[in-house]
Amino acid sequence: MDNKLKSRLFEINKDLLTNYPLKEFTTFNIGGPADFVMVASSIQQITETIKTCSEFKIPVKILGGGSNVLISDSGYRGVIIINRFSEWSVLKNDLFDEKRPKTKARLTTVGDQFYSTDGLEYSDEKADQIRIKTSSGMRLIPFIKTLFQNKITGLQWFSGIPASIGGAIYMNIHGGNYFFGDFVHSALLFDGRQLKQVDREYFKFDYDWSILHETNEIILEAELNLFMGDVDQAKDLSTNWARRKSLQPQKSVGCVFRNLTEMEQEKFNLPTSSIGYLIDKVLGLKGMQKGGATISAKHAAFIENTGLASSDDVYFLYNMILEKAESQIGLKLIPEIEFIGDF
Repeated sequence: MDNKLKSRLFEINKDLLTNYPLKEFTTFNIGGPADFVMVASSIQQITETIKTCSEFKIPVKILGGGSNVLISDSGYRGVIIINRFSEWSVLKNDLFDEKRPKTKARLTTVGDQFYSTDGLEYSDEKADQIRIKTSSGMRLIPFIKTLFQNKITGLQWFSGIPASIGGAIYMNIHGGNYFFGDFVHSALLFDGRQLKQVDREYFKFDYDWSILHETNEIILEAELNLFMGDVDQAKDLSTNWARRKSLQPQKSVGCVFRNLTEMEQEKFNLPTSSIGYLIDKVLGLKGMQKGGATISAKHAAFIENTGLASSDDVYFLYNMILEKAESQIGLKLIPEIEFIGDF
């Protein structure tokens, strides 16, 4: 362990953690120790940590809500930044004329087991618009409640998702037929050397994807276009949508693979694009177990930690699904999760 590096990191944040297990920072509750864990609460702490790691040629990763990641039990040889930078403000609360581009959804449902948006009719589209600025470390679940308290709507479809604002933009997460990128106006990024302000078009949002997967830039702040809508109706939609999604296991990494495209659904003559349907009904893998991990009996799109799962347990089931989809029907699945550490 480099004492000069350690000293520099302590200068940035005196509460620096060393050789600290990462599982408590993930929704999966899986992950070995990182050499250093920096819990950052400001732009300066994030950018200075990244610059320092670059100077010392030390690997660095940033985590928000800790979903969509599987961290090896062997941990991470480098610095993990836990983004706790949480501030927000209203920028513009009068009507502005800005058409909202949308990513095409892939949500099609079949049967009671696979949740549907049917009957959830509330839309903000005719409400007055409002622009807010939020830091990237803001946690989505409590933030949506805070917005409701301030009579701001728009993000209700993302209720119950354990993501940060930064992670929601990075992954362009989806809720119902909406994607988070639909609401992004602009963002402040850091490329390891300098800050830059970019507009929505920069992200090239697609299904569960943004350009940041290629550039590895860090989101620090974002401006979102939201609404002064009917808060009671938005809350009702939020509650009902969360209830329909309650079949999703909570102690998981999130949906492991992307849903199918329209072309794939048509090619394999499936009634739905749901990856959960494919894993369950076509591949017959729902309920398969390895150690403390299982392909969830609630929803086969999820691998669940039943209590004492190791990263190897999860990785075994991940590869089982991947290999059977290719060998049985010739389909190459695309993962929605990121692997951190050695696998």
